[in-house]
Amino acid sequence: MARIIHYSSLSSDAPFVSINCAALPENLLESELFGYEKGAFTHATVSRIGLLQEAEGGTIFLDEIGELPLNLQAKLLSFLETKRFRRLGGNKLIEVKARIIAATNRNLEKAITKKTFRQDLYYRLNVVSLTMPPLRDLGEDILGIADYFLRTYNMEFKKQVKGFTEVARQTLLSCPWPGNVRELSNCIERAMIFIEKEWIDEADLVVCHLKLKYTQNAREWSVPQTGISLEDVELQLIVSALEQAGGNKSKAARLLTLTRDTLRYRMEKYQLA
Repeated sequence: MARIIHYSSLSSDAPFVSINCAALPENLLESELFGYEKGAFTHATVSRIGLLQEAEGGTIFLDEIGELPLNLQAKLLSFLETKRFRRLGGNKLIEVKARIIAATNRNLEKAITKKTFRQDLYYRLNVVSLTMPPLRDLGEDILGIADYFLRTYNMEFKKQVKGFTEVARQTLLSCPWPGNVRELSNCIERAMIFIEKEWIDEADLVVCHLKLKYTQNAREWSVPQTGISLEDVELQLIVSALEQAGGNKSKAARLLTLTRDTLRYRMEKYQLA
């Protein structure tokens, strides 16, 4: 979505710079964002511009912004307010004009209460807010995304797969996709690597979810041969119960045969509270 916003509103030569704030340790993250001067630290033999400066005239996408350490939150806030910053080990103020897009799967308002995220940075970032729905809520759009990945992997693997059978399409629509778009992409890529037919069928799709089989006397759970994440299953069941209960925790707890306190504990575990 960040790329769509960028390429839909800026010129084609405007830079799009992305960084995952959770992927780098704190000491590297600061130098990656702001750059450093020669001699700023051991092995800094040359000066280097940071990603903020690389994004001049374009967009910088800060993924997992909720994982940004508090001291860097303060430095980022200062940059957002002034459009200026200093490299590590430098005295010169550098001005950069770039659009900031930030994303997180954490509840930042809850993080503010716990004092792990700065309130002033939250309100400075939260100019326009978009909530991205999970893949399972996109309905028929799932098929459009799957078709896109099929075309992509056709080109990458030099194949000519025409599409999905009707049964395969229904399988794609019925999956809860706890891993969202990344899981769907991996599923299609895996199928495209091994397929030797013109159409992808249900048997070609390795989907990481449990299938429910109802009988008159019992409910059977079938675990795929590839294995399953029990936490993912628990999370999806809690989300489903809350949706069916219209957000009523007492009713959702009854649907799951849990006490309300137990449900509340598990919701906090998955940051649903």
